This record gives sequence, C-alpha cells and structure tokens, in this order.
Amino acid sequence: MNIQITVPCIQKVNSTVQDNDLLFPVYYGNGWVNEQACQPGNTSDVPIAEHFERFHELTVLYWLWKHADAGSEYCGFFQADQFLALRDKRPFDERDNDTISCIRYPFLDERALDMFGIHQEDLEIELRDVDVILPHSIDVTRLVFPRSTLVENVDYAETLSGEIVDPYRSERLTFQNAEQYYEKNPLQFNMEDLDQLKKVLADEAPEYLPDLERYLSGKMVVHRIGFVMKRELLDEYCEWLFNLLMRLDRVMDQSQYGEFRLHSLSGFAALLTELYFSKKRDSLKIQRRKFVHFENIEDGERLKPAFSENNIALMFVSSNMYLPYCSVLVQSVIEHASEENNYDIIILQSEEVTDFNKRVMTAMVSERPNISIRFYNPKRYLYTYNLQAAKLYTETTIYRISAPYILEDYDRVVVTDSDLVFERDAAELFHTQMGNNLIAAVIDDCTIGRMAGASPGRLEYYTDDLKLKEPYRYINTGVMVWNLKEFRRTYSESQTMEFASSRRFLIQEQDILNIMAEGRIEYLDRRWDTYVFGGDYNRVYGFTPKEIHDGLMEARKEPYVVHYVGRSVVKPKPWENPLMDFSEYFWKYARKSPYYEALLYLMMKKHDDTLLKRARGLVKREISAANANSQKKQVRRTRWYDRILPIGSRRREFLKKIYRKFVKTGK
Repeated sequence: MNIQITVPCIQKVNSTVQDNDLLFPVYYGNGWVNEQACQPGNTSDVPIAEHFERFHELTVLYWLWKHADAGSEYCGFFQADQFLALRDKRPFDERDNDTISCIRYPFLDERALDMFGIHQEDLEIELRDVDVILPHSIDVTRLVFPRSTLVENVDYAETLSGEIVDPYRSERLTFQNAEQYYEKNPLQFNMEDLDQLKKVLADEAPEYLPDLERYLSGKMVVHRIGFVMKRELLDEYCEWLFNLLMRLDRVMDQSQYGEFRLHSLSGFAALLTELYFSKKRDSLKIQRRKFVHFENIEDGERLKPAFSENNIALMFVSSNMYLPYCSVLVQSVIEHASEENNYDIIILQSEEVTDFNKRVMTAMVSERPNISIRFYNPKRYLYTYNLQAAKLYTETTIYRISAPYILEDYDRVVVTDSDLVFERDAAELFHTQMGNNLIAAVIDDCTIGRMAGASPGRLEYYTDDLKLKEPYRYINTGVMVWNLKEFRRTYSESQTMEFASSRRFLIQEQDILNIMAEGRIEYLDRRWDTYVFGGDYNRVYGFTPKEIHDGLMEARKEPYVVHYVGRSVVKPKPWENPLMDFSEYFWKYARKSPYYEALLYLMMKKHDDTLLKRARGLVKREISAANANSQKKQVRRTRWYDRILPIGSRRREFLKKIYRKFVKTGK
C-alpha cells in the first residue's frame, strides 16, 4: 500500500521524521530553504506561499494537493507537533493521563512513532475498509477555563441571601455550545469573521449552511486539521476547501491581527473539513483518532564537548524558574575562570527554558570565547524509566544520574547543585586526582549528624535498608567530580537506570551514588563543599561526630565553594534572607548577574506573597466567623418566632399567606 503523509516544517526537520518512510516533510514560509537539511518538498512554488503569514501550514496542504504522488493510494496531513495516533499501543493505565483534547507525549522519536502506530504496517491494518481517518472532536461542555476575578469592594461583598463571600474568589469559564466557545475563547477566530464565512458559504456552497448551524449549536468542535484519506478524495476536498478559504481570506480584515488571530484560516479549515465530511458520512467509511501532541520535536542528540582541547566540563541543574539563582553560580565561575582553560557549562533543564532566559544566560559569556553555556533536557533518555523524585526535592536533581550516558564523549565532569558559589577556579576541582575511583566529593556533615542521633531511624535506613558498609563515610553529591569513563566501565546505562528506578530513595541520586560508588570514592578537601549554618543544619550539627564537625569549622575559614545546603522549606536561601549565614558570598556575585533586579523582585515578591497569604487566611476566618454569627442570629430569631407562632399553628399559616400576598409581591 502506497501511503504519503506530509508534515509541515519551518525548521531543520527532526531526523525521526526524515528517516520514516511514511512521513514526508515539507518546508513552508517565505520559500525558506536550508541547504544542510533534507529537502523533499518546499512550498515556494505554491500560489498561496506569499501569504504564508495567514495560511501557515495550509500552504503545505495546498502543496500536497498539487504535488501528491499520483500512484499513492492514501494521502495524509499531520501538524509539525501533532500527529494522529493511528494505533495506541500504550498500557491502559498510561491513558488515564490523557487530556480531553489530545494525548500528550514528551518527545517525537522512534519509540513514539511505534507507540502510536505511525508505521507502514500499522497504518495498513488501520486503513482496511476505511476511506478517511479524521481527528476526534472535543466536547466543549467538558472544557473549563479558569478566570480569576476580584470583587471591587475588597472589604466584604454580600450576596442577596446575606451570605458574606470571599473577595478573592475564582470563577470558571464554561461553554454550552460550539458558538459560545468560539465567542468566549480569545484564542479562536473573530465572530465577525465567522459571519463572513456564513456569507461565503451562502454564495459558494449554500447547501452547507444548515450543517454549519448544527455544528455551532452543537457541543463538539475540532481545533486543528489532520487526516489520512484515499488519494481519489483529496482533489475534490482540497478544491472545495481552498476555494472557500481564498474567498474568505479576501473578505476578512486581518490588517490589525496579531499572531493568534493570524491563524484564523487554519481554524476555519478545521471547521470546514468537519462540514465537508459530515455531509459525506453516509457514503464514506470514516474513523476518528485522537491527536498526539509532542511537547518536544527537536532531535535528541547526545552532547559533544564544546571545545576540542582542555575542555573543563561543568554540569549544573536548573528549572526555568530557578535560572536567576543559577546565574549567580555561573557568574562565580566566570569570575574565577582562567584564560588558559576552556569551560564547557551544561545546564540540565527540567522543562523547556524560554528563549529569553537562554539569551540572557548565553550573553553572560558572549565576551569570553573560552566559556560555553548550553542547555540540555535529559528527559528523552529518562521517561521510559520509573525514576522517582524524593519528597521535598525537585525533579531536576535526579536527572544527574544520566550524566555518564548523555556525556558519553566525556571522561569526567564537575557536577554541582545550583544553590552555591565558587570562590576558586572550578578547573582546580576538575583536575582532582582520582585514580580509578568513581566519584570525588566531600563528606556530608548534615546526613551523618542525622545518623548519629538527630533523626531516629536514619542510621538503620542506611545500614539495614541501603546496606552501606561505612555509613559515616556518606558523601554529599551537591559538589562532586564524576569519573564518567570509569563509571561507564563499571555500570551500564541499563544497570544504573534500573537500580535508580527500583525504589524511592530518601535523598534521590545522592543515596544512589553513595551505594554505587561505595569503596571507590575520593574524599575532597572540605573547603570544596562548605556548608552554611541555619535551618535544619542547626538542629543536627550538635550530633555530628566532633572530628567531622571540626573539619567543617576549619573549612569555613577559607571556603572554596560556599554551599547553601538544605531544602528551602526548612532553611531559607540567601536570595530569600540576605541576612543569613554567608549570604555575602552570594550577593557579591548576584550584583554582577544580569538577573540582579529580578533577584530583588523575587525576594520582595516572596515576602509579599507570604503577607497576602496570611491576609487571605485572616479574611477567610473573619468570613467564617461572620457567617456563623449570622446563623446564630437567625436561630435566635427563629426561636423567638416559634414562641409566638408555633410551627404548624393556624396563626402561623395565616400570617404566611398575608406575607406572600402583600409583602413579597409588593402590593
């Protein structure tokens, strides 16, 4: 069976798409051409290509109409980041997380294509006795959009019933039918344009007007266009569709439209496609499939060293929200960096970092040709494993367990948390003599103090549960040099990931690495991971063995790395409390960070949010008390009435009739 599915592309095509025999990438947008990328198709010769700002991916659909292989039995059209899930091979428990509108999947790769049946053999099975596969429609009555509102009278607002309501209440935006959904949802098309569509239909295809009215009064909508259909159906469908779209494009006033509204024609194309095939539902065999939305469509290439010589690899972990704090760490590295070394900074990210933040971070080293900053998301290699983040720790910290395998061309790397600053050249740490040891790190005062009595049961966890032979040699992985080459020789990727997925650990990858590297750890000078006092550490250092604690006190006289260790929920960070222990080291570099103003704003906002939270709690308590008092008064009034007018008495019923007739009716 000859099948051709086009996929619109506006950037270098994902190799997964390029190498799939079923998928056919086509470029669009100003006749854009990338000489280095595969170029199976380009819309520069399409008549509507010059209007791609309004037609967008529809230029690729037009191209398919005019250039589809005449020998194809079926033709298809997918979006760049949304394919039809032709076959869903996922376990049923994974389907519970699907949204109403589509399936969300983290990456577009070969595993995903296999998972959703986007292969020749799968599609041949699905297309038996089928003319068209279309996307599932969405029930708009099941969609609920949040819409926050604030009552203008922030003291109190009373409803007609006398109940006092919270001024910080939240409302929900719901829809009764498709027309109301289009009217209230600002991301959809303008209602004036919908009126123009009705006029175009009245002139060009009046027989579809009743279908449009049924569609708008119904509760099912389709957001985006996508299909697989018999080749013989494509010509008639596209001729009908583009005749209407081009006519509509001429009468719509789009001169003042922004990015969202300039996609209106794509929305109308999805609507018109529904009308077209609803008219033919009795003569065609039509099946429906959900869209699968790929959150990341970029290739998942493994990292290569940024410099060919003297490459000092540094790996930090940060979320998009945490980057302002991570920038202070980066600034401290820059301050102490030697011109003789090349510094390869890799920031593992938990989600896509915004383009703005990437520009800001990379601009920090724009005048330092020997320093590189790159962002990398390791989720592609981790989402098939059941890695479980420990309670009160962020998801990003466990990503570090993938370092030996995503850095397969690296021999070693310095890995650190982001809540610290360097006071020495990081290259000195990188060149630590390790022999055949797997990790170089500093002994963990805090955890050892817990084992020694600060947290009952902690020692048993490490000795009986995790089977550590020398628990009082436990290390902190917040600052470590990782002998990647030796680690890969000792543990395969599957061994590491399967062990890391075997259970939930108390301190994430730190417990994992202490177990895997036990007996092969190089213990660093304590100054390379100098703890600050405060919060949870104040409660445990008195239990820490004296020799270990004395080592920390000596390191604090001349720290090489100042580590603001501890969870923020129990111990403030220097960006939350500038008066905390050793905070002067942090703010020394923060003043030179491009996020300095943002750091000040975030600190003030946190304090404002705390006060606002307390104020809201106070308001809620006062509301509850006021309503309780109101109910008590009502009870007292009822008891007073009951004495004079007993329930069920003739006097009571007689007065009720008089009240309803004269008082309530206003006569």
